[in-house]
Amino acid sequence: MEQVSDRMRRHFVTIQSEQSFREVEALMRAGRLRHVPVVDGEVFAGVLSHRDLLIDSVARLEREVPHALLQQLLERSIAPLVSRRPESIGPQASLAEAAARMSAFGIGCLPVVEAGPLGPRMLGLVTESDLLAAAYRPIR
Repeated sequence: MEQVSDRMRRHFVTIQSEQSFREVEALMRAGRLRHVPVVDGEVFAGVLSHRDLLIDSVARLEREVPHALLQQLLERSIAPLVSRRPESIGPQASLAEAAARMSAFGIGCLPVVEAGPLGPRMLGLVTESDLLAAAYRPIR
């Protein structure tokens, strides 16, 4: 039976807990990393996620930015942030194809779409978690 050690990455990026927010955010953005292990010296100290950085950023804004400016920032449209041509997949594609595409593009989900009269119509979403569940849990 295959073990975790057969598939684990042996070369990976780590950070130290004393590194700055700016430095770590830049590293994660440049490397398209969503999770980074924290190693102080040779001791595993934890994991920092992109979500952790986002939550901290919003919390810090709420504490430190004047209320009117904060409201302006939080009410801003997300339109400029939206990926307009994301990878997607059709409903008849195999799970293996979905996994290969997610791996090749370093993405965590694929919108499931079909052609519609006005453009692609979204049917669903397949995520890394869905693929793991399919691989290791039988359908009930």
